[in-house]
Amino acid sequence: MFALTDASVTTGSTPAPEKDPYLDNFFATLEETWYNRIQWTPDDDEATINSGFHWNGPVKIAVLDTGVDLEHEDFTKPARRRTKIGRKRAKGIPEKTQRERIVAVRNFVGEPGEENDVTDEFGHGTHIAGLIMAVAPRAELYIAKVSTGKEISEAQQAGKISSKAAKRKSRRPVEEAIRWAIEQKVHIINLSLGFPQLGSYELTRALDDAVNAGIIVFAAAANHGNNNAIAWPARSPNLAICISSSDKFQKLSPFAPQPSPEFPMFVAPGEEVWSQWPTNLGGGFRKMSGTSVSTPIAVGMAAIILGFLNMTNVWDPQAKETWLGRVHEYEIRRTRGMRKLLTHLCRDRNGVKILSPDLMWEDNHGIGDDPLQALNLIAWPFKSMKG
Repeated sequence: MFALTDASVTTGSTPAPEKDPYLDNFFATLEETWYNRIQWTPDDDEATINSGFHWNGPVKIAVLDTGVDLEHEDFTKPARRRTKIGRKRAKGIPEKTQRERIVAVRNFVGEPGEENDVTDEFGHGTHIAGLIMAVAPRAELYIAKVSTGKEISEAQQAGKISSKAAKRKSRRPVEEAIRWAIEQKVHIINLSLGFPQLGSYELTRALDDAVNAGIIVFAAAANHGNNNAIAWPARSPNLAICISSSDKFQKLSPFAPQPSPEFPMFVAPGEEVWSQWPTNLGGGFRKMSGTSVSTPIAVGMAAIILGFLNMTNVWDPQAKETWLGRVHEYEIRRTRGMRKLLTHLCRDRNGVKILSPDLMWEDNHGIGDDPLQALNLIAWPFKSMKG
């Protein structure tokens, strides 16, 4: 698998993330966007059913990766807040611990009887899960262990990754995990992984079923340099939203593939990003680089948008229907619609779309603090464009 096993990790852990002016500002802006713009209250967690769809309550995100360290010391606490407004709001309405936000787990690469053992022996999955919980304050995680990380690395080193057996070994757990995510009725799937060749019929069908079930799929573009192709499924726009990595100047990272003219490539920070690291591998926090790091940041940003749509306390249903419309909301909550919305919200630079931590409030767009005006902005690309 690309992205998952070829991400770059620093050696040695630290008890807490070290300061990084660019990343600290990026995440602080995202945090302020959530706490200042999205007027969430506990009443919003009382899920209701609209036309058969659960469109309220916490956003559910499936993370298909190397597992997670459920016993990590930092996960016993709520996610760290970087801003004054974040700390104030979290104090006023206490937030769940990160461990409590991991609501379901499943191991798809273990032996019989190990279905609930998602111990992360590689580090990648813990890092990814921690990032999502940091970016999306109330999102709930569904952890699927689809790789140990080691078996793919060993196959690559032995030159056997192209064998049919190795392909089946790496793809079957992903297929099964996608089916599980559909059963769990998640809203988003995070794939910080990819494959050099097209997926098998079974895996492609599973992804297609996820998309048709209204799940938004994000996939990493790969880390093998700009002269190589984008990994699958990120290069299949019918199946996933392609996410790549940018540096502190918002330029495409040197390890990222070049964008395709056939579909938009979105970029988020992906160089030396801090997150939790498994206790059995040194614990604390480590920096990791790769498009697999950018993907959970993009996923968290999409979760913030869905969280905004899930609110019930700032508008009555009729007002929301007038400004957005049920059909447009239905489309936004799907892979194709979220891609269209992000394309509308993002600035373009040299063929890539730059994800802004201000989201709908980038340059304010003249909408101020009025949530209904933000709804109108969200609806605009669906009312004015076709396809």
